[in-house]
Amino acid sequence: WGAVLPCVGFPRRSYVSLAGSVGVVGFVGMGVIGGDLADPSLVTFFLFLTTLSIAFCDVCTDALVAANAKLESEAGAGNLQSLCWASLGFGGMVISLLAGRRYEALGAQICFFLLALIPAGRMFLAWRLKEPPAKKSDPEIIRGQTRKPERRTPVVTMHRLQE
Repeated sequence: WGAVLPCVGFPRRSYVSLAGSVGVVGFVGMGVIGGDLADPSLVTFFLFLTTLSIAFCDVCTDALVAANAKLESEAGAGNLQSLCWASLGFGGMVISLLAGRRYEALGAQICFFLLALIPAGRMFLAWRLKEPPAKKSDPEIIRGQTRKPERRTPVVTMHRLQE
């Protein structure tokens, strides 16, 4: 979306920040309603918000990495992708090792409130991303017409030739 419809003047930065705020709402909501007696529809809604936040940030991050990879040499582009995936894997392992003990010590509600710090940090750190401001969009691009319609030429079939 960012390339077609920039928000607050930037193609991706503002969307990462917006997705972070959606994640904060989701995790704080889970912390507020947490417990065994929570309404399943509310739990589903807040889980949807957290998952949407994570997925949207992942897509925007992949787009940023791809844009920066174009500026690097071919070897550097592969290194950049590898660094991103290695960081994601390492962070996931560390957090998963610590999460069980924190859950046992603090409980589910406090853990959800602590998890809200991650998208909150993402929301503010998004504005530190180095990204050029968006160019003014052409109205045709916004409507989804990214190229001019092809000129059609008439086709003569064998049936017409025989008549």
